[in-house]
Amino acid sequence: MTLLNTNYFYLCHSNQFYLFILNNLQMFNNTILKNTVSVLLLLFFFFKISEAQQTEISGRITDAVTGEYLPFVNIVYNDKGNGTVSDIDGRFKFNALRLPDFLKFSYVGYETKIMEAQSVSDFQNLSVSLQPKAYLIDEIKVFPGINPAHRIINLASENRKINNPENLNSFSYVAYDKMHFTFDPDSLSELKSKKEIEKDKKKRPERYTESVDSSDINARQFIQDQHLFIMESIIERKFKKPDLNKEIIISSRVSGFEKPTFLLMATQFQSFSFYDDLIMVGGKKYLNPLSRGSTTDYFFLLEDTLYTERNDTVFIISYQPHKNKNFNGLKGILYINSNKYAIQNVIAEASNPEKELFTVKIQQEYQLVDNHWFPYQLNTNIIFHNAVVETSTRKMKLLGIGRSYILNVRINPDLPNKIFDEIALEINNRGDTLSPETWNAYRVDSLTEKDQRTYHIIDSIGKAEKFDSKFRNIETLLLGYIPLKYINLDLGSILDYNDYEGFRLGIGGKTNKNISTVFSLDGHVAYGFKDKALKYGAGFTLNLNQKHETFLKLSYLDDLAESGGYHFLGSEEIFNSESYRNYMLENMDQVVKKEILIGSRLLKFLTLNASVNQSYRTTTNDYSFVVNESNPVITTNGFQFTELALQFKYAFREQFMLSPLGNRFSNGTKYPVFYGNIIKGTTILNGNYEYLKVEAKITKSIEYKKLGTTRLQLVSGMASGDLPYPVLYNGHGSFKHFTLESENSFATMRMNEFLADRFVSLFVKHDFGNLFFHSEAFHPDFQLVNNISFGELKKPSVHANINFQTLNKGYYECGVLINNVLRQNIIGYGFGVFYRYGPYSFSQISDNFAYKLTFSFNL
Repeated sequence: MTLLNTNYFYLCHSNQFYLFILNNLQMFNNTILKNTVSVLLLLFFFFKISEAQQTEISGRITDAVTGEYLPFVNIVYNDKGNGTVSDIDGRFKFNALRLPDFLKFSYVGYETKIMEAQSVSDFQNLSVSLQPKAYLIDEIKVFPGINPAHRIINLASENRKINNPENLNSFSYVAYDKMHFTFDPDSLSELKSKKEIEKDKKKRPERYTESVDSSDINARQFIQDQHLFIMESIIERKFKKPDLNKEIIISSRVSGFEKPTFLLMATQFQSFSFYDDLIMVGGKKYLNPLSRGSTTDYFFLLEDTLYTERNDTVFIISYQPHKNKNFNGLKGILYINSNKYAIQNVIAEASNPEKELFTVKIQQEYQLVDNHWFPYQLNTNIIFHNAVVETSTRKMKLLGIGRSYILNVRINPDLPNKIFDEIALEINNRGDTLSPETWNAYRVDSLTEKDQRTYHIIDSIGKAEKFDSKFRNIETLLLGYIPLKYINLDLGSILDYNDYEGFRLGIGGKTNKNISTVFSLDGHVAYGFKDKALKYGAGFTLNLNQKHETFLKLSYLDDLAESGGYHFLGSEEIFNSESYRNYMLENMDQVVKKEILIGSRLLKFLTLNASVNQSYRTTTNDYSFVVNESNPVITTNGFQFTELALQFKYAFREQFMLSPLGNRFSNGTKYPVFYGNIIKGTTILNGNYEYLKVEAKITKSIEYKKLGTTRLQLVSGMASGDLPYPVLYNGHGSFKHFTLESENSFATMRMNEFLADRFVSLFVKHDFGNLFFHSEAFHPDFQLVNNISFGELKKPSVHANINFQTLNKGYYECGVLINNVLRQNIIGYGFGVFYRYGPYSFSQISDNFAYKLTFSFNL
């Protein structure tokens, strides 16, 4: 036995292995054991021979015209239909027991290509190009009887829950993301080379000048040599059911930047998996072709069937919306594996691309990990329609190409809840902290010479042009400030307008981190050209804890405030039309206010502000408050208040992105958001009124698969005690004969038409999107609005020299909005009509109408 043990591993790779073992079988005394070993060794020997005779077949498949790599091409290598598909980057590799008689390559939209064995000299590193054919995806093929693709689609739809990775208890992975920007491949094929120009110039010299020659040649050379821009990142993600999510960008590289303050990741352009009812592609949501009942909305065609070495069947099914079906749909190809009827590969893009800033095409590849189908690679191709560079003879569109590789996947790891907080995405502020060896370990493909040249050239340009500093300034601009060396100027303070002040010219700002990260000073001064009055204010803020956003602020204000208005914490949104109502304000109070405020994020989803303030408010119209009802002659229009206030916002599971500069950008939440104000008026510190005000607001958006989105806002307020107009509620109207539409206000209600000390209002808006108008040339958004309010006022008699109604009978209005009738890049223009009905409608029908312009941003 010693001889056998000593020589086993040495001889197992030798051709004499079998003979050696047989010669040593005399060591075994038992005949049965001897025979058994002989049989096993024979089986082992023939297995090794057959394994050695397997042929590896590999290569890459491209578009014959553009050179673009083709993902998920069907490859059949025998008459039984056995085969495989190329991966997401067009590569393929498999082993066959013998040399195949042929290789058949087929792909939707391309001519089928058959390579006979005798025409192939080397089956490794094959270069295969497929010729596009005149394939019209709009041509729907109709067959009698039941569509065979429907059975497969229905099974895949029924298995969405078990196959969706975000239905696992938990998972974690590391992703390597890479994206570069260049010009689309067609640009390169259209640009003439120097040799081609010289040849063409002899035939048509009148078409050429020296500038035409050089611009085409230089552009072609640039596209061949380098990208415009390249970025890489390594991201660690942890997920726990149902929706706890944490992503940390471990390290990043962006050409031209030493410490990148931004990144573009695959999951910003597409859903992580293809199983939700609504799939996000390029920031817009589309109906999933695998959603329940999708066979009534989509046309499916079983294009091909493959049989894998695992004895699974792969069904290749193309899909597109049925004609005359008007919804946001996708078109592309699904590869459904009979193992759990899961998605193995998918290609998707908008079925009716609109004239947006860019369009996106996505590709996803899944692999089995611990018997669960999990995303392995996500590809994103972006075409920027308005980013065009012109040479003398060509227009070239900008193209973004992104790849995300999912690595180190762990299924159902034990993840404690404490690692998940409100920061869903965190970008480190240290830039690239990894060694080249570590980067190469994560890169599925090494950097090409073109990639390396891009880094080298753009890095040198970025250093000379100070890209890092300039982009930090851009982030500050997005927050509404113009960055200077020590001060950030407030953009909103420079020029403003309302009906009381007219145009308001001013300047305001706050000190930035170049002065201190611990404290900041702020201030503003402004002048209204209509009221001819100067306003100003100043404040001091002490940052106590950046992680919990805890701060202490002291402020002084001598300015204007809406009379009878309300305000909630953190409810301002940059692209929300609610702020347009401020332009229509005409009843304002002069306010002198001193305040001490402390704010903090006490819990993950709860933000709280507590304050003490003393203010003196003076009405600016003829209004008077009857101080003593028994003697109505005693009135006043100046009011001293001392208030203890508590404001909060609770947004369950609201998630944020934390930038390297420490700024938080909300990703929103799918749950209702609650806002509240509790204000206690007191007679201490010279206050004249004792009262309690409680105000609340709830907002919620509800998405439907095909019918758009409903947005709800419920607002209420209650003020106890005998109080003057400035601290009551004015109805929240926004009527002007022809002006901008302001969401969550009453479009037909005159400004300050109503007065209440308690009220409840419901604002309902349903956005159908472009469900009713969906052509390439004309695709406005259609919205329906209905608003209702009830309220009461206990003592109307104490309010003198002002006309108002109460809301006891209920106020009703409805409206129709058609947005984005005209589009100019990201800005859309439209119009709307509102009608006032119910107990407070006017006898003159025309007075019940309000006409609005709509102004929207389409990002």
